[in-house]
Amino acid sequence: MTSLALPAMNALDPTLTQFQFVKGDSQGTRAGAIAAMLNISSTYPNPVAFIGEWDSATTIPLVLAEAMVRSWHCSGVASSTDLSDKQNFARFFRTIQDDSQQGPALIQFVKTMGWGSVNLVTAIDAYGTSIAASTIAAAPDAGITISTQSVVSPVATDFTFVIATLRKSLSNIIIFAMPTTVAREMLRQARDAGLVAPEYVWISTDIFSDYLSTSAALPTVAEDIVNADGAFYVYPRAATETAAYAVLLAAWARVSSRAVLNVPYGTLCYDCAVALSRGIVRTVQRRGVAALTSAAGNLTLTEFMPPAYEGVSGTVQFTSTGDRVGDFSVWNTVNGNLHLAYDLFANGTRAQRTTPTFAGGSTVVPPDTPPKAKLYPTWSDPVVIVLAVLRALMLGVCAAGIAVLSRNRHVPLVKNMSYPFLVTISVGVMVVLVAEFMVVGEPAQEMCHAPVWVLTVGYQLVVGSAGVRTYRIFKIFSNTTMARMKRYSNAKLLRAVAALIAVQSALYAVRATVFVSTPELVTSKSTVSYQCVPRDAVGDRVIVGVSLALNVALLAGVIVLGYKTRNVASAFRETLWIMYTGQAPIAGIVILTFTFIALPDFALAAYYLRSFLTLYASIFAYIALVGRVALAAVHSPTASTLAMVPTAISATTSSTSGTSGSHGTTSSAHVHVDWTPTGQIARATVRSAPVKQVAGLSWWHGGWTATWRTHAVHIVVPAAPGTPYLALVPTLTAGTAVQGTAFPTSTATFDARPTDLPLCVIITTARGAWAVQLPTQPDADAVAGALAAAGARSVGAGAGGPGGSSVGRGVRAMSASSATGSAMAPLARARSASHSAAPEKGGKGMIVTEPVVRATARVASPVSLGRARE
Repeated sequence: MTSLALPAMNALDPTLTQFQFVKGDSQGTRAGAIAAMLNISSTYPNPVAFIGEWDSATTIPLVLAEAMVRSWHCSGVASSTDLSDKQNFARFFRTIQDDSQQGPALIQFVKTMGWGSVNLVTAIDAYGTSIAASTIAAAPDAGITISTQSVVSPVATDFTFVIATLRKSLSNIIIFAMPTTVAREMLRQARDAGLVAPEYVWISTDIFSDYLSTSAALPTVAEDIVNADGAFYVYPRAATETAAYAVLLAAWARVSSRAVLNVPYGTLCYDCAVALSRGIVRTVQRRGVAALTSAAGNLTLTEFMPPAYEGVSGTVQFTSTGDRVGDFSVWNTVNGNLHLAYDLFANGTRAQRTTPTFAGGSTVVPPDTPPKAKLYPTWSDPVVIVLAVLRALMLGVCAAGIAVLSRNRHVPLVKNMSYPFLVTISVGVMVVLVAEFMVVGEPAQEMCHAPVWVLTVGYQLVVGSAGVRTYRIFKIFSNTTMARMKRYSNAKLLRAVAALIAVQSALYAVRATVFVSTPELVTSKSTVSYQCVPRDAVGDRVIVGVSLALNVALLAGVIVLGYKTRNVASAFRETLWIMYTGQAPIAGIVILTFTFIALPDFALAAYYLRSFLTLYASIFAYIALVGRVALAAVHSPTASTLAMVPTAISATTSSTSGTSGSHGTTSSAHVHVDWTPTGQIARATVRSAPVKQVAGLSWWHGGWTATWRTHAVHIVVPAAPGTPYLALVPTLTAGTAVQGTAFPTSTATFDARPTDLPLCVIITTARGAWAVQLPTQPDADAVAGALAAAGARSVGAGAGGPGGSSVGRGVRAMSASSATGSAMAPLARARSASHSAAPEKGGKGMIVTEPVVRATARVASPVSLGRARE
């Protein structure tokens, strides 16, 4: 089928040449293209030139086949750099810029948009390969990084691997070059994967220019238009300002309503036909018609191609290889329409024509690499600043607490709570808090070891000190021989804590010197963090495992001992609070875990959690173990004041006169004493006191199986011939019967002030031993005086030494400082007498215990017991 040629072709030299087009259908295949060419050649002998094909993959074999008829060939579409090889394609030239220029144009567009990295996806064909090669070659000079490169088949339908690669890539800019049918399917799958979004930019080449037109006939046209929304493609620039373009535009308007620029490769193919006709006319004018196809003419491509001229697509100028040097335009697909966004010129400049629109309708240029969230703490992070301020405040509280404790270290309350350990725990809390400051900012090599080392030492100072104190309390209340308690002095316990820290430090020293860790940058698509990588991962894990096991065992021991002694009541309820504190540092194990285990994608959240838990555990431990004591010390009398005031019980006395003396009652808040007319103790009652059997005839009595119970304590000295006795009666409800076994007091002993056990009286009989805790020392002295009056013998640390027992000295001090009508004078006389006279032979009394009663009450919330006597 023939048709008239373009008017511009026949107008070149109408007297010499006339042109007409002969159409051939390649059916979109290589074989079809060659068959169509052979059919035309046989129908129309000696064809002068051919125009086509639609793509490089078809054009290359077609041009090779045309060599047999020695025809000239021009293409306005095929841009593969393979066609620049003049040994194989000696009579081929083109009006479209070749891929060696399109690749740099793509990079030029990327650079002028402010992007620094791209992903490249191309088909494995001549066109895709040349685009990839030229793009990769141009990138380094422009400072552009190719983040990932993927290739696909020209007929691919599955893009799972490509999409997975793009999702992991650090860049959100994607350059793709492939047949439109393949690109259409890739965009569908990319949209399903969330890659067609405002933060992603898809950039194609000239082959994408027919995407919208070819999608219009498909049932998926609506989806395909949305998938391409905001995409860009680079295309040879059309010089719409030239006179030739104005002529074409006027002629085109008479035959079609479609915009000229929306016809894919329309202006390029037009210029290709004009360039061929110019070359033919020029050759005929200079050498005759025979020179066009004759081998004897020996006509070269340079001689055939016309000199530069102004075409409808701009200045048409060819290189010696038949390639056109020209500018490019960047087209933007928006809501199914094409918009000219930029013109890219060969000199490296860019001219914006319209505001570009990206996926989702945004006009904001997205970054090529999304801002990476820093997954490590920095001083610009508000959360880090808030946590740092809270830690600083807590450090100030600890320092103030140490000052208060040091000023009041001689106050009995502080002494009984072991002043050295109060300071040690405070320092430990401060060390833990300081460790959290060390991990803020980009880590240096020493920061891979120092923070966890400091944190663990602080943790052990707190938990270790609490642990040895709890152990001492446990040993005190599981032994009846108080002399053994001397082995648990403050100095020895502090040495135990120091030994624990020394072992831990030795482990960390090995880790820091033998298994050195170095911080390495860890990046992902949206995050950046640091991870400490050890030189020897196995050795490092061994050290970490041993350290964690050591500290878990320490914490478990504190919790167990705290539970065992939870019902030990004292003036400040120490052991229960130690148990509570032992549970709070469970957070410490979490802290250590998040410190040791590297979780790059969770690093910042791990720091937040660890820092919060550190602060929580530190505050809890400090308040429970130190803060309460420091606060109470502030409101307590000073040590010097206490030294000037004799120990006494606030009491009330009622008495009547008799011929033999006085009689009546003496009461304090906790102890009630009845007196005989002769001034002797008739009965002493402790209304409520924690009592524990610390030893018995069988293994199930006392020790680990015994618990603290609240009892009423009765010391009775009946009139002759009665036998004095002691009754430890559980607290009963009205009407409850009391049953028990009596013990004569003449065979009993008591320790009024046992070593390491203030405010307690230890009573030992043939059937067992009991520890009785009193709220105050005067109450304990009153009970000891009543026991002495009942015939029990004083033993222990308070029994010997110059001046008699400490209880005796205290009672005598009370007696000496009291007026004649003092409430406790009779008790003092009785207590003094007990130290100067041995109990009567045969026994003056007995002790009765009531362990069978079920209506008992456990002591609530004990925590802190006593200090070692130094």
